[in-house]
Amino acid sequence: MSGVAKRSLVPVVVFLTLACLPAIANPLHAEETCSAATIGEPFVLPDGREYPGGKLTICPAGSYSPVAFFDEIRVDGKPVALFLSRRSTSIESRPASVLMLFQREADRRLHLLGYAVPDGAQAHLYGFLSFPRPA
Repeated sequence: MSGVAKRSLVPVVVFLTLACLPAIANPLHAEETCSAATIGEPFVLPDGREYPGGKLTICPAGSYSPVAFFDEIRVDGKPVALFLSRRSTSIESRPASVLMLFQREADRRLHLLGYAVPDGAQAHLYGFLSFPRPA
């Protein structure tokens, strides 16, 4: 299979409510605030790098286009990566606060997929684009 391992996904998504800094009144990208959550087990960023459990922070770092944004990811306060996310809008459900979205894959590790931000009666969903790490 040409050197690229095929991922089989386990259909389990873990939602973590964030300790927002500041609160919901200033959602990400609208007011350029950061949001953080303590992750109690190792997790994998979209580039495939794994980090031990700890404080995960997402901070807006600018717009790429009207629907794509740069987000700085920090682990335990240290900047570790800049990722591109795509925004979509959901009017069906609105979280009470910012949520980080993870999926537990077949390797049993948590993989960061994106985050959701409440905005009035709707929510903006930001999904990270995955770039596999070179071998």
